[in-house]
Amino acid sequence: MAENEKKTNRIVKFFRDLRSERKKVTWPTVKETTKQTGVVIVELIAVAAIVGVLDLAFSKLFMWLAQII
Repeated sequence: MAENEKKTNRIVKFFRDLRSERKKVTWPTVKETTKQTGVVIVELIAVAAIVGVLDLAFSKLFMWLAQII
């Protein structure tokens, strides 16, 4: 019986703590979200360009090496 009460108390405490923590959460504004999304898209394009250039360079290098061998 005491075991069940301990489990119940832990579950109740968990949900009380959960509600308390959710009150502390601050959500970004639409402006902040838009700005951060723009930054992510720009970084994604930059990384894709770098990977594309490296892929092209390595493929040319391997084609050149294949001609030599």
